[in-house]
Amino acid sequence: MRAAIDIGGTFTDVVLFDEKRGKIFSTKVHSNPKYPNKAFIEGLFHIRKYLDSNHEDIQELVHGTTIVTNTILEGNKACVGMLVTEGFRDILEIGRQQRHNLYDLMIDPPKPLVPRHLIKEIKERINADGKILSPLNIEDTTRIIENLIENGVESLAVTLLFSFENPVHEKQIKSIGLKYMPKDYIFVSSEISPEFREYERASTTVVAAAVAPQVIKYLNELEKELTKLNGSKIKFTIMHSGGGTILPGNVKKQPHKLVESGPAAGLMAATQLTKVLGIKRAISFDMGGTGAKAGIILDGTYQYTTEYEIGGGIHHSQRLKGSGYPVRFPMLDIAEVGAGAGSIAWINPGGLLKVGPKSAGVIPGPACYGKGGINPTVTDAHLVIGHLAPDYFLGGKQTFFPKLAIKTLINLSKTVNLPLEETAQGIINIVNVNMLRVLELVSIDRGYDPRAFTLIAFGGAGPLHACDLAEKMAIKNVIIPLLPGVFSAWGLLFADMSTYFVETVMLNLNLKNIKKINQIFNRLSLKANQFFEKNKVPSKNRSMDISLDLRYLRQNYELNVKYDKLTMLQRDLVKIKNQFHKIHEANYGHYFSNAIIQIVNIRIMASEKLSKPGFSKIKLASNTSKAAKYGTQNIQISNYIKKYKIYHRSILRADHVIHGPAIIQEE
Repeated sequence: MRAAIDIGGTFTDVVLFDEKRGKIFSTKVHSNPKYPNKAFIEGLFHIRKYLDSNHEDIQELVHGTTIVTNTILEGNKACVGMLVTEGFRDILEIGRQQRHNLYDLMIDPPKPLVPRHLIKEIKERINADGKILSPLNIEDTTRIIENLIENGVESLAVTLLFSFENPVHEKQIKSIGLKYMPKDYIFVSSEISPEFREYERASTTVVAAAVAPQVIKYLNELEKELTKLNGSKIKFTIMHSGGGTILPGNVKKQPHKLVESGPAAGLMAATQLTKVLGIKRAISFDMGGTGAKAGIILDGTYQYTTEYEIGGGIHHSQRLKGSGYPVRFPMLDIAEVGAGAGSIAWINPGGLLKVGPKSAGVIPGPACYGKGGINPTVTDAHLVIGHLAPDYFLGGKQTFFPKLAIKTLINLSKTVNLPLEETAQGIINIVNVNMLRVLELVSIDRGYDPRAFTLIAFGGAGPLHACDLAEKMAIKNVIIPLLPGVFSAWGLLFADMSTYFVETVMLNLNLKNIKKINQIFNRLSLKANQFFEKNKVPSKNRSMDISLDLRYLRQNYELNVKYDKLTMLQRDLVKIKNQFHKIHEANYGHYFSNAIIQIVNIRIMASEKLSKPGFSKIKLASNTSKAAKYGTQNIQISNYIKKYKIYHRSILRADHVIHGPAIIQEE
């Protein structure tokens, strides 16, 4: 029996897969942003209740969490001290000189996570070839670390120049630091992000150090609770943003890997669904309470990115550079927007109606929750128009309060001088436009025609908006999976345990360098095999996925290209080059057939392939869809009211045809 608990911004989703009986148990509980472990504990309570009634134990529990993102956004980070090579004290302040709003000349850059007085320069120097030019001054370094401790530093981030070529000085500093603080609170860039690009490597290391105390405290509390559930026999893993799972001990060493822990799970589940249904191209669309996420799936494979920023708030997409703190780690390529069911509608100084990115969250939540919310939200708009049944929220476990939704929207409608229903429809139209941006980012902006894709919509609010979005994108097929509200939690059970290894190469892709390239392949595969041995992964379950970060010579940024071998042969060169040209053209609209291609990084993902729960087949219909119909509901559309039929999804079968307009209600 396997379980998953996924903590979101509004709700925490719980899924239990009973493999013996082929049954799925699921429920939702309210998240607690200030004390996220409470939602986890409440989820465990529901799991215990189910297990006790069936006299069973769980063997595996997978967890998706927002602890890392919340720690940065809420300012609960640790007091971090930073050590850098002499002359590089201002690396965080200088950054990349990018503005996420190009036309705002007065915009402030993100405030560095480490104040300048806690960034200290270390006397040492290693050149670009890894050669030591100036040895580390041990005595001076020791004195500096002692001074940082006296100034209240809780964790230490060490980023030295060219340490990805030669980490000897960082290792020496770590051994000195161990005399003054626990090993879990010392982070060196050669272990966190051992690759080219000084600022991104420094930022990633600092993010890891900043969130470590909160993450470690959080995980210790969860493990303590698990011991009450026969925890010694439970394999407990956490979803990382690369689409795999990781053990708590490894999370404590690399906490930055949990940046997109929850959203990654939804894309994993959608990917598995495309494999079962034989769908070649799909867009995964997940709309929850605080935001909406999208990603593309090509031939049963999700896409990766090594560029991400944390802490800039939820904006139109992760690709708006300069709003947050860069984190370098291969993670699922997911675009995000602050457009969720709890997004608040407001009037800007120009008198225009806006929706999001600020959300009502779980406390107080939308006005219709009856928990003190006074701002109109997307959920309130849906309720006023008639898209939601007041007495059927969360399968009848919670009741909506339509009068409260109407009250808050009346106040807004007076401001915009529109009828109540038109104001509500306006909120939905605006949030749809916001979400269209992320769908376009993962499709059109990547060189893909969305008309050739299937839209897979899930999350608490995704199915409500799916048809409108598909119509605007000219997408013909929409799939709403079973239990869409907990689909991301279900996706946690499809994840393999995995980790990544990377080495910066800086070699031209040609016959002359094949020998050196294969030597790097050997070093990385050795590390992957050591990971397998340490975690006792059976040989039959071992998998290595290779990819190359490539660019045209003298370009500033690279693109990731997949490679399917652990040894590069001469005949593979043309194939790799053609693949890179194709990807470059899809991203930038052109390619250079005769240009020199350079390998910047080689990456290997080592995975333990685990068994995946299956999707149950829907039984064939033995009657018409009228059997699933249980009523009607009036819905306001523009200036007229139309009566919609309401159907129970649990009664609908394969081959049932519904003639709309209609509402399909699911617990």
